[in-house]
Amino acid sequence: MTVEYSADGTNYKKLGDFEFARAPGAAGYSSNTTVDFAGAMAKYVKLTIKSNWGGVVPQYGLSEVRFLQIPVAAREPSPAAGAAGVAPQVTLSWRAGREAGSHQVFLGTDPNNLSLAGTVKTPRFDADVNLNQSYYWKVVEVNEAKDPATWPSDVWSFATVKFLVVDDFESYTDNMDKNQAIFQTWMDGYGTKTNGSVVGYGQAPFAETIIIQGGKQAMPLTYSNTGGPTSSEAERTFDAPQDWTKHGYKTLALAFYGDPNNTGQLYLKINGTKIPYGGKAEDLKRAQWQPWNIDLASSGVNLKSVTKIAVGVEGAGAAGLLRFDNIYLYPTAGEMIKPVDPGKTGLVAWYKFDGDFKDSAGTFTGTPRGDAKIVSDPVRGQVVTLDGVGDAVAVPLLGSGDSLTIAMWVNTAVDPVPLQFESFFHANGWEAKDLHWRYSYGKVNSGINGVAGGDVTGVSIAKPNQWNHVAVTVSPTEYALWLNGIKEASRALPTPAAVTLGEGLIGAWLGTDGTTVTRNFTGKIDDARFYNRALSPEEIASLAGRTDPFYKPF
Repeated sequence: MTVEYSADGTNYKKLGDFEFARAPGAAGYSSNTTVDFAGAMAKYVKLTIKSNWGGVVPQYGLSEVRFLQIPVAAREPSPAAGAAGVAPQVTLSWRAGREAGSHQVFLGTDPNNLSLAGTVKTPRFDADVNLNQSYYWKVVEVNEAKDPATWPSDVWSFATVKFLVVDDFESYTDNMDKNQAIFQTWMDGYGTKTNGSVVGYGQAPFAETIIIQGGKQAMPLTYSNTGGPTSSEAERTFDAPQDWTKHGYKTLALAFYGDPNNTGQLYLKINGTKIPYGGKAEDLKRAQWQPWNIDLASSGVNLKSVTKIAVGVEGAGAAGLLRFDNIYLYPTAGEMIKPVDPGKTGLVAWYKFDGDFKDSAGTFTGTPRGDAKIVSDPVRGQVVTLDGVGDAVAVPLLGSGDSLTIAMWVNTAVDPVPLQFESFFHANGWEAKDLHWRYSYGKVNSGINGVAGGDVTGVSIAKPNQWNHVAVTVSPTEYALWLNGIKEASRALPTPAAVTLGEGLIGAWLGTDGTTVTRNFTGKIDDARFYNRALSPEEIASLAGRTDPFYKPF
């Protein structure tokens, strides 16, 4: 037998001609021939049989062939091949090939065009890569004393996180003895005459655990610029300076939650440089989570060494309560939503409730149920009022398809937090393709019968006796909920979802028995619109009464 070997499967070298011992034909015999490759670098082996032990009959057979190798290529990568959610400051490591004198690390975003990132003596390499990117890498083991002198590994991949957490407020506890309380990291103005801020609550839990944008905690900041202070701020100093010029950082984003009684001008500081909030001052009064995107390039800050950040409110006499959550760094520029009137394109039915239950867009007149009636509201004019006991407005079948929008103004007269269901709109009977949409424990919530994943739920908690604009959109690729023009929650749809438009009740649910009306809304509803298309974020914002651009959530 002639034995040949190759590193690429094309170019072969001859190892030699070898005689294999004759098989005894007995059960359970062990191997009786060994071929020594003498350290040859082989990835492919070719066996060419020239003759046999049987003489005349040209038949050949091999029972079991084992190849034992000296592992000269790098293996067992870390991060593991295909890993996701990798930090941008990543240490690449691997199990080194035996006899390697050095290691060449190749890295890039194209698996077919990797660049040499560096050469190291130990099997680890510290790499600085960008956020939200897929990377490919390999290691070439080098030993100049061997032939060939290099031996490449497989090409491995990993994907980096979409954003970097500056502070998500999840690590704080109520243990002051271990300096883990939130106000022991975010230093406020407690006991300081020139700073009117107080971080956290007076007793445990010190962090906010109810009104949160994500995770389990947020930071409450009470402020009062009276009796001396003209600004109130809380500041965090990092344990070590952070370099925000790396990893493709472009935007510092955070979320804040206002209160109707708040006053003042919100700002943020990076290394002491003040960056005023770029939205409307009245946003401090909105009791919902709102985004704030800060362009780092125009901040005027030395981003090479960021040592501290602060949030605060200025203005003599300003006072109130804010919550902050999820301070992140993103690799993309922040965007603004510029409201655009959606017009009447795709508008199938429009219930203005201006004195009656007629459809202002067509012929789909609504029908009042129970004690539903039109009343005058000081803010919205004429609206429909529902007492929560069998009241509703019946809407006929308006169509079906994979795209729709339902939008309306709602004002609950009761605290919605204790209630599991307080319907805005619910299709009758809950059959396949039916949609329900409501407050659930104070948050906007919706589901479609037959769509995998269950309900979608928002993050903000609604307050009673306050007008809120709510909307639900369905497109072939996404199912989303909106509150006052801001997307509260969404779910990607792998396939388009066929949904019934209409054929249900505004303000309640007609049960499967066709008689019982439950899950009632108690309060007022106005300007209910049904579209057979998914409105854009800009169009939703316009329906929510917003006229000025505002920050778009990432």
